[in-house]
Amino acid sequence: MRIKTYFASSIAQAMQDIRREFGNDVLVLSTQHVTGGGVRVTIAIENTSLDDEIQSALSDAPQGACYQVIQKALTYHRVPELLAERLLTALQGENLTSPEAALARALDKTISFLPLPTAASKRAFFFVGPSGSGKTIVAAKMAVRAKLANQRICLVTTDTKRAGALEQLSAFAKILDVPVVQARSTEQLAQVIDTMRAQGDWVVVDTAGVNPFLPQDMHYLQELKGSIVGIEPILVLPAGLDAMESADIAQVFSAMGCKRLLPTHLDMACRIGNILYAAQKAALSIADGGMSAYVSEGFCSLDPVIMAQLILHQQQGKAA
Repeated sequence: MRIKTYFASSIAQAMQDIRREFGNDVLVLSTQHVTGGGVRVTIAIENTSLDDEIQSALSDAPQGACYQVIQKALTYHRVPELLAERLLTALQGENLTSPEAALARALDKTISFLPLPTAASKRAFFFVGPSGSGKTIVAAKMAVRAKLANQRICLVTTDTKRAGALEQLSAFAKILDVPVVQARSTEQLAQVIDTMRAQGDWVVVDTAGVNPFLPQDMHYLQELKGSIVGIEPILVLPAGLDAMESADIAQVFSAMGCKRLLPTHLDMACRIGNILYAAQKAALSIADGGMSAYVSEGFCSLDPVIMAQLILHQQQGKAA
């Protein structure tokens, strides 16, 4: 598959242009309103030409060559040996003529993917993770998603430690015209969430960065989570970190109730093996990803096909 971006005056116009060129057989990955007017629509389409270097090199190649391309890409991305072997073993019995399709099937067999909702949810989403992982940007992007769907949302921050934390989230909230509240205690947090839920709002909670290896930090998060019924903690973890360290972090957050991992910094990281290993080792589902620091650009959808494309083509691009 290939990823292509269209700019137009409206989503309707963009979709008209896309269907005129490619028909209806396209997958829409994301839609974003562009500052200054217009929209950006990102789609995935099937390769119909041999302009892709990997596809052209392997279109008539034996299965061994396809296997080697995938193995090389996993090595480049520093995927630990045990997970790499598991993915390569999952290729057995597959028709290995397309590296992307083969790797996507192997990922689908090995790692879970569960995107964030695009419609209003009765759950409150509670973004947690180490300092600097991008939780505040993720919370703001959730607000963009709600606004584009014409749904109400409230942003809540429990970060009373970091200088300027409330101001940063408030700046995003002002631009998006959504309310933002600071909760300084578990009691305040529970009250705010109950009030907003009663109004039918989405509720997104931005938390302070923690050291996952300090029991007092994790106890603080556990107390916040325990004070709310129907709250889902989601681990926000940057790509490009050490895989073993990432897995250790993910397992700590899994133990506190996280079911999903949202990777960030995908646009800056050369290697994303840590995300795969953390998700697999801690039994977390990979949710949408952060491909840009710009709030207006929203999330990048992630599924086995898109992840396979990132692994193979990012490796190809960096090696060039």
